Amino acid sequence: MIFAWLKSLPKAAYLLAAVVFVIIVAASLSQCSGDRDKQTAEQAKQTTTSGEAIADAAQDAVAKIETNRVTNEDIDAAVAETQENLDHAEDPAAIRAAVIAGVCGNPAHRSDPACKMR
Repeated sequence: MIFAWLKSLPKAAYLLAAVVFVIIVAASLSQCSGDRDKQTAEQAKQTTTSGEAIADAAQDAVAKIETNRVTNEDIDAAVAETQENLDHAEDPAAIRAAVIAGVCGNPAHRSDPACKMR
């Protein structure tokens, strides 16, 4: 019965149905492509953001390493100065004074109570 009804339709109806079907398929494919483009754009944005975060972290790490290098150089200089003062010390009081001067000369220990008492 349905087949008989379909056979009775004019060829224009078949053509119209085919055009509507093609439009629906094209719209669906377009929507899928649009979603893919949005996903690709979002992924690119996330990749860029991640890259920027990695670059910032690397820059912070380099700055920290440089700060540590300078700190280590300062410590080495203070130790060398203290060692030189110890070499010239003649008695225990002079040795104690040289060590205290070396330790208290370090900015991290200047507020120490032992350094304030000297």
